[in-house]
Order: sequence, then C-alpha cells, then structure tokens
Amino acid sequence: MSSFGYLAAKHEEEQRRQQERTPSRSRSRSRSRDGYRNKHRHSKKKKHHKRHSRSRSHSRDRGAKNMHLNPSFNHGSSMGPSATALVERNNILEAEVRHVRGQNVELGSRLNIVTNELRTSQAIRQRYEREFGELTAEKKRLCNAMVESKKTIATLDNAAKTAREEWVVATKERTTLQEKIRLMELDHASNKEQVEFMTKRNATLGKKCEELVEKNRAIQNELESIKGQIDAANQERNSMQAKVEVKMTEFQRLQDEFNALKEKEHMWKMEKFELEKRLSAKDAAIEKEKATAERQRLADKEMIARLERRLKNTNPYYEEQLGVESIFRALDVIKKEFAQQMQHLDEKVEPLMENAKQMQEQKQKETSPKKRPFDGKLNNHLPGMMGGSKNGSRFMRASSAPPAPFSFFGQLDTYFNLYQNSTTSKSDFVGKTFSNNNQAGTSKTLEEEMDAIFEEDDIQLRSETISDEAENDTILHEKELIEVESTDVTLT
Repeated sequence: MSSFGYLAAKHEEEQRRQQERTPSRSRSRSRSRDGYRNKHRHSKKKKHHKRHSRSRSHSRDRGAKNMHLNPSFNHGSSMGPSATALVERNNILEAEVRHVRGQNVELGSRLNIVTNELRTSQAIRQRYEREFGELTAEKKRLCNAMVESKKTIATLDNAAKTAREEWVVATKERTTLQEKIRLMELDHASNKEQVEFMTKRNATLGKKCEELVEKNRAIQNELESIKGQIDAANQERNSMQAKVEVKMTEFQRLQDEFNALKEKEHMWKMEKFELEKRLSAKDAAIEKEKATAERQRLADKEMIARLERRLKNTNPYYEEQLGVESIFRALDVIKKEFAQQMQHLDEKVEPLMENAKQMQEQKQKETSPKKRPFDGKLNNHLPGMMGGSKNGSRFMRASSAPPAPFSFFGQLDTYFNLYQNSTTSKSDFVGKTFSNNNQAGTSKTLEEEMDAIFEEDDIQLRSETISDEAENDTILHEKELIEVESTDVTLT
C-alpha cells in the first residue's frame, strides 16, 4: 500500500508540472491583466483583493489521462480525482468568488463616484447655462442699445444734413428776395412814370368818350325803331306758327287714323289666325273625343253585354234599376264637365264676337242679300252640345267631328230629362219603364236598345254634318268679304 501511494503522489505531481508548463491563453491574459491592475492599484496606495480570472478554472481532473499504468499498481484504487485535487480546486474557486465580490464592491464604489461626478457636472452645466443665458440677454440688450444708438446717430446726421440744406436754401432765398426787392423798386419807378403818362392820356380819352356818348344816343334811337319792326315781324311769325300747328294737328290726326287702321288690320289678321288656330285645335280635340267616345262606346257595349249575361239569373228589375241609375249618374257627370268647358269657351269667344260685331257695324253693310249676316249671337253658331240650337247651323268647318258624349247618348238624355221632370221616385220610374216594355211584349235586351239609340244618333249626326258644311261655306264667304273690306280700308 505504501508503494501504491507513492506512485499516485508522483503521478499527481507530474500532472501539476505539466499544467504549469502549458497554461491556457485566457488564463495567462487574465493573469497579465490582473498583474497590471494590481500594480496600478498599488500605485494609488489602495488595498484591494487580488483579482482572479473570470474564466472557468483550467484545473483538470487529477486522474491519469491517456496514461498506461501497470495493472498491478492499479489494483484496489479508483481512477477518480483525489481529495487533494478537490481541495485545491475548491480553494481556487473560493479565491475566484472572493475576487469577483471584491470587483463588484469596487465597481459599486466607482459607480457611486461617477454618479456624484455626473451630478456635479450637471449642476455646473446648469450654472454655466444660466450664466450663458444672462450673458446672451446682456449681449442682446447691448446690441439693441447699439442699434438704437446707430439709429439716433443716423437721425441726428439726417437732421444736421437737413439743417445744412435748409440754411443753403434760406441763403438762396435771401439772395432771391433781395434781387426781387431791387426789381420791384425798379418796377415802382417805371410804374410811376406810366401813371403820369396814363393821366395825361385819360384826359384825352375823356373828350373822346363824350363824343362816343353822343353817337351812342343816335344808335339807341335807331335800335328802338328796329325793335318795333322786329315786334311786327314776331306777330306775323306767331300767326303763321298757329296756322302751322293747326296743319300739324290735322296731319297728326290723319296719321293716328292711319295707324289705327293699320292696327285694326293687324288685329283682324291676328284674330283670323287665332280663330283658325282655335278651330283646328277644336277639330283635333273633337276628333280625339270622338275616338275616345267610340272606344268608350265599344267598352260600354261589351260591359253591358257581360252584365246582361250575368244578370240573367238574378232579379231583372232590381239590376235594371241599378244600371239605369248608373247611366243617369254618368250623364250628369258628363253634362257638368262639358258645361264648365263650354262656359270657359264662351268667355273666350265672347270678346271675339263683340269685336266682329263692332267691325260689322263700322262697315257700310255691303254684304250680299242672299248671305245671312252675322248677328253677333254665339249660340246660333255653336253646336247643340255647346248651348246652341240643335235645329240651327253650327259654327264648324266641314271636316269637324260631332261632339261625342251627348251625341251617342242622345236618347238617354231624353230619358234623363223625363226622369228629372217626373214626380215619382227613381225606382218607380224605372219599374214603370221596364214594366211597360214587358207589357208591350218586347223582347229587346238592353244591348239592342243601345244599338237602336246609336243608329238614331248616327242619322242625326249625318244630317247635322250636312247642315254644318253649308254653314261653314257661308262663314268662309263672310270671312273673305271681311278680308277684302279690310284690304280696301288699308289702301284708302
């Protein structure tokens, strides 16, 4: 056992020597830095702990590595590190810990020192900044004062320059005034001489003025005689002017009459154009109403047929009463509507008729005895639907269409008048009407009765159209005569 311990101690000593011969770079560098720092600290006479390297310890396990041992010597021993190596390593680590703690304490103290220095420098900086601000304000104040001083100096220089210029100007003015005074003295002397000369001349002129006054009196007498002649000429001129005014008044009257005739001619032409325009518009409206009425008639006819088929299985008298009442209501609405339209048309046409009547009165009644003159009454020339006579003529052209609503409801209009004049109630009137039809043995349906009414209305329309054409020819002939007369008046 003693020989084995000897060999182990020898092996550990060899490993230690080998480590000392080949140290690591980081350890050597840390040692060199530690030596420099320790030397620097000693120079300041401060006591510090010895600094060790911060790197990991380079101690190796004390076990043999890559070494061949005799098995006889290795018998009964382990290959792990020995207790001495562990103790040494523990001592090294404790030394490093102490060194690190010392460095931490040193850094804390240095940090406090640096913090105090920073605070001191900040206070100094603030003091310097305040001083710099004060100096800057003082400099600014001095600069402002210097600028004000420069302005004052410049103002004083300008004032001095102005004063010099004023003195020069005053000197020049003084010289000028002295020259003027000298000239005025010379003028005064010359004027005095002229006054003496003018006094002598005025005496001579006074004598001449007396002679001129005598001549002026003679001229004044001659002027008065000429004024008398002028007054006589003015009276003659006034009389001639009065005659001219009378002639001008007569000429103006003739001119006004001529203008009035021209205006009447223009008004007649415009009225003719308006009448033709209204007639064409009325024809178009009548054509449109006729087409609308025809469509409505067909629709009503179809509706009546459909209602008749529907009412075959119901009470005929009650349904017939309702149908007749609805027709009466429709007739009442249509009459009211067209009454308003015709009233509006009468209001528009009435002034035209009055103008035509006045024109006819102004004429010398040179119309033909065969032609019936216009009597000024609108109702005789308007259709029956517009309030005119149904038997008389109509104020329409040959191409005008008959009024639709009252024409094909003519028979119903008759029934409606009878119904309005009857003293019985609506139901009694309708019942009597249909009971009379049933007692007479007629088997006509409502559709057949409407067809008969439409046929009668068409016959009446044809006769009215023929009479309208004849009346339109008469009206056109009268218009031609009016145009010829207006042309004659214009020529005269």
